[in-house]
Amino acid sequence: MKLILDLSKNNDYRSWVKELKQRYLSARLKASIEANRTLLEYYWSLGRDIADKQYANTYGSGFYKTLSHDLRSEMPEEKGFSETNLKYMYYLYRLYSQLIENRPHPVDDFRDKNHPQGVDDFKQQNRPQVADDLLKEICSIPRYHQRTIIDKCKGDAEKALFFVRKVIENSWGRDMLLNFLSTDLYERQAKAITNFS
Repeated sequence: MKLILDLSKNNDYRSWVKELKQRYLSARLKASIEANRTLLEYYWSLGRDIADKQYANTYGSGFYKTLSHDLRSEMPEEKGFSETNLKYMYYLYRLYSQLIENRPHPVDDFRDKNHPQGVDDFKQQNRPQVADDLLKEICSIPRYHQRTIIDKCKGDAEKALFFVRKVIENSWGRDMLLNFLSTDLYERQAKAITNFS
């Protein structure tokens, strides 16, 4: 007769199960962050396409309505292509492109203006690694946080990047981000002249 162990009372076993749980939760969080980053990079590239094609300027406010309708018709099971979301994709690109595309040592981008480009096309272009890293950093925070920063920073890319980095550094939730956006934290910390790093 085999002895059946009661593993629920074994400390090593219980410790291992807790470790497995933590590893799983960590892996799930990493996957979620990576999925969010990839989606935001797509939104950034769609915003770039809108800016490049300038359809919004040509066709007026009806452009976003038409594009929203057409994308939802092509992908009826997908969400996130409302007129408002499409505008925020453009705003995301417009805000951060100042930092990404105006890099210190620009390299010629051999882009075919008639060829729509996606995230993979952006990554494969002849761009310094620092631009890719910056885009990855910008896209590392939740979409809601990004929209809030876009609304509150009013086109100030340096200020927006400051808050993106603060969210990452301090793991700020929605309420904390809103709290610090409504104060003069950026003016106090980022623009302060000091002898300290």
